[in-house]
Amino acid sequence: MSPTLQNTGFTTLGLPHKYELYETQNVVDVVAVMKRSTFGGASVTIPFKRDIMPLLQHISRDARVIGAINTILPIHGGLSGENTDWRAIKTCIVRSLTLANAVTSSSTALVLGAGGTSRAALYALYRIGVVNIFIYNRTRQKALSLAEEFNKLDPVFRVEVLESLASPLPTRTPPTIIISTIPAVSTTSSDPTQIDVGLSAELFSAAGGVAVELAYKPRITRLLALAEQKKHLGWVGVEGIEVLLEQGYEQFKLWTGRRAPRRAVREKVLEIYESAS
Repeated sequence: MSPTLQNTGFTTLGLPHKYELYETQNVVDVVAVMKRSTFGGASVTIPFKRDIMPLLQHISRDARVIGAINTILPIHGGLSGENTDWRAIKTCIVRSLTLANAVTSSSTALVLGAGGTSRAALYALYRIGVVNIFIYNRTRQKALSLAEEFNKLDPVFRVEVLESLASPLPTRTPPTIIISTIPAVSTTSSDPTQIDVGLSAELFSAAGGVAVELAYKPRITRLLALAEQKKHLGWVGVEGIEVLLEQGYEQFKLWTGRRAPRRAVREKVLEIYESAS
């Protein structure tokens, strides 16, 4: 969806840019692309959000804390790395929260996954003011390393790793924010199936909350389906395509210095997205 998103913005505003895909198995191959005289910036996807960082001359403060970037832009003297994932996650959460589940010192969140995007999710939660976070990842050691790193961010910030998603969680305050940063569908077989990490409806707070899905294939994942079941309690599901749009708007502004034409971009992206769903 990213080429559709960015190119629609460029065309709408009459900008002479073109966004293209570049795929590689080796992050070093990207160096040649970044040295082109026509290079105006790039998005960085899994699995290179951390590996690309040593190849850049500058990393923003936010991206340095997160430990992962998803955006590259030319600056005087080289290239800079930024992270717009956390801003997109933060925006989607804040606009979906209600007075009933407003963030307080006792608010709890659950993050699924321990990769580069989960780092952005943890940072977004920290910036919102959620300091009690549970994280679950199938590879427990990876989650433990991530928790140890982020627990150093602030004395009041507490990230605890779960061995499983068996309910109830070891807290009296169920999560009012759940973020999934893992692929929703397994692609290791010829017949893709939705990944089930053991998420259950019992994990959703009775006070309502926000469920943010970062995967956008399929459109309705298990997390979003469970949030829909809890809609009567005040739960709101945020589709992955919404997060993609928000981080794309942020990238557009970084690259061009102009605000993305949101309406035109959103309409075109959803048109393509829905026709492919």
